[in-house]
Formats: sequence, C-alpha cells, structure tokens
Amino acid sequence: MSNRLPFPLAQNFDPSGPYRNPGQTNPLPSPSNIPTPCWFGGSVPVVWSTTITEGLSADIQLQAHWASPIFDMRPDIRNVTPNTSSMTPGQRSGVPMWNRNAHLWVQFENPNLQVGGTTVGVLGNDLRGFQVLMTEEAHVSDPQFVQTVAEPEDITAQFTARCQNSSVLSFYPVGDANPLRFYRLRLTFNVLKRFINPEPSDGPAFNITSAMY
Repeated sequence: MSNRLPFPLAQNFDPSGPYRNPGQTNPLPSPSNIPTPCWFGGSVPVVWSTTITEGLSADIQLQAHWASPIFDMRPDIRNVTPNTSSMTPGQRSGVPMWNRNAHLWVQFENPNLQVGGTTVGVLGNDLRGFQVLMTEEAHVSDPQFVQTVAEPEDITAQFTARCQNSSVLSFYPVGDANPLRFYRLRLTFNVLKRFINPEPSDGPAFNITSAMY
C-alpha cells in the first residue's frame, strides 16, 4: 500500500550526505551524515634550489618550499559563500574540513637515511645554519583571494627542539576553534652560508609527510 505525498519530490532529491537539500533552500539546512574529516598529503622529498625567493636572512645559499592545499574550514556555510572562486567557477576549490578543531600535522622524516644500518632520519643531518619559516594565508570568503595574513615566522627553534629521527609540528588554522573559512600554510626552508655540510649544494635530505584531522 502506498500513500500519496502532498507535493512531488524534487527531481534531484537525495536524503543522504552532507550536501542534501531536498527543499532547494539557500542557505542549505544543517548538514548530516558528515564523513570523517581528514586529508592526507603523502610523503614528498624536499627539493633544494639556488633560486632564492623569500627569507628573513640575506645569508641564504639554498632554499626549498612546501605548501598545503587550500582548506575550507567552514564547509557548513554552504550556498552562502562558495567553495570555488567567484572569478573562475570550478577552480581553486578548498578541501572541506568538517571539523573546526582540526589542525595540520607536518612530519619531517627520511626512512632511507641510515648510518651503519641504523635509520638516523632527520637527526642524521647537521642542522647548524638551517632555517624554517612559516607563512599563513587565509581569506574570509573566497579561495581565489587567499593571501598572506601575517609576516613569515621563524620556527627553526620548534623544529630543532622536536627533532629526533623525525620531527612533528602541528599548526592551527587562523582563528583556532573558530577559524576563517579558507586557509593555507606555506613553509620555507633555508640553508644559510654558515651551514655545516661537506656538500652544501645538496642540502639536508628529508621528506615531508602531511595530514589534517
């Protein structure tokens, strides 16, 4: 036996998922059935270059860069401000993170760096004359306009203080528990001219593994 509904269902009606909007309202209703919020960036090697583009010190001989994707820290604000650029639809979208308290983990490691059969990882490098800079980028409503919101910060001390075989750093998006909507982190690695290394043209060998949850 079936009952006649008082109105026809919308053609694209979907009763599940975080983007369900059977009433076609704007803004969308509160989300439900949210997947576990996470992002994993994999492991990438640091690639050194003699081209210097930024830094707090003019005494730099090698430089390398790493950047996270743009994260959408407030994907619950749906159909109010877009998750894609207002200038180039479909481009520069942010990775949705449904957990406002999520923060970015960055691990520095090198499982292939061994001495005498023992994995020495990041600790196998002489880090005197090594510098790590952090730059945060954000925008309140449009990923196209994500830009620097603070001067580069020297976090070398945090890196070296936690450096064993590997080193793990965590970063909270701008705003902490109530973050701005779009956020990206950039890291700059500098090898200074006082860096102690028999082959300074190579720079220290390590990989960066990143995740956000």
